[in-house]
Amino acid sequence: YVFQPQTGGYQEAPNPNTGPAFPMAITLNPSSASFLDNTPAGIRICTVSVQMSDNSQFTGTLTTSDTNFFAISGSDVVTARALTPADDGSHSTTITATQGGQSASIRVKR
Repeated sequence: YVFQPQTGGYQEAPNPNTGPAFPMAITLNPSSASFLDNTPAGIRICTVSVQMSDNSQFTGTLTTSDTNFFAISGSDVVTARALTPADDGSHSTTITATQGGQSASIRVKR
């Protein structure tokens, strides 16, 4: 079983010694997002780290579910566009790491 931080529970996982390596867990640094409503485009919100089933380097793809506010740049979550006071309030996105035909996800909240 593998601990899934996005749900706080455990999930049965394939044997990591068979088949291609896959993402098991995602962590964010910092663990919570904080940015102003006038943040320019491309500013780093957090850095994504992906733990792989065989401890290899993650070489897959990262995606964000809300491309209006968030973008992926390398292993960073960044602002997708310049924000304005109209963007004030709570925003969240799900970051998904995919490799070896499997994926893991984590939620980023402001």
